[in-house]
Amino acid sequence: MLADRVANGTLDRLERLGRIMFNFGGPLLLLYFIALYSGWIPSPLLARAESIERVLVKHDAQVSGIVAQRTEETRLLTLALNRVADVLKMIDCGEIQDRALRERCLGR
Repeated sequence: MLADRVANGTLDRLERLGRIMFNFGGPLLLLYFIALYSGWIPSPLLARAESIERVLVKHDAQVSGIVAQRTEETRLLTLALNRVADVLKMIDCGEIQDRALRERCLGR
């Protein structure tokens, strides 16, 4: 098993990666924390109240837009379905021969 890993070069790659991390890991980690603190890399743990508020306001605006859009779509769909129901009612009531009964069916 170990011979396969040595043959594939896996251990050599891990050894090289370990040397790189040993030599440059400290400064890279320091740069990472500086980037987190300065805001170059977003971090929920270091988020300031202003940035959280800005994100929440943006989210609320997006949700309000979606709700308004879906409300309008629902209203238009309801109108269309009511028109279809009226047409079907007129077709059904139009087949009735008795005039008084047909008028009562149409609701006039």
